[in-house]
Amino acid sequence: MFRYILVGLLAAGISADLMDGITPCPNNVPLPLDVYVYGCDSLPCWVHNGDIVYFEMDFRVERFTQTLKPGVSLILGPLQIPFEIPPEDQDACGGLIGIVRCPLYQDDIARYGLGMKVEAPVSGVTVNLEFWLEDDWGQRVVCYRREQRIDQPRAIGEK
Repeated sequence: MFRYILVGLLAAGISADLMDGITPCPNNVPLPLDVYVYGCDSLPCWVHNGDIVYFEMDFRVERFTQTLKPGVSLILGPLQIPFEIPPEDQDACGGLIGIVRCPLYQDDIARYGLGMKVEAPVSGVTVNLEFWLEDDWGQRVVCYRREQRIDQPRAIGEK
């Protein structure tokens, strides 16, 4: 339900297209066509540990797949820290927005959205967030990196 509430907010124009600050992942994995992060107008996006961050991305499918699985990691210097995706969000087909649904066919243009709680092991740092979707064979369909500033949790009553 949270996902659908935020979709309405994003449709109202409360986010920005951030492609200028998006960088590719290793191994020539395709970049998304567009990335939108709720409440973020420029990179790095600033969030507080404990916040829920919602984003959407548009991507082109390069090969047929019946399933999609999301993955996220934080990159801090030489460290790559995997982020645990909650079980209810492991099937990224459920996060597709619009008329395109799984299975996905070559050259489909799809929109995917996800809200994630920031539960980083560190605060007060800027990290690279890497996000990807994998196909039936565990191959990345789309992947991007963006800067994310993670601050201390909000104080009670702080907005």
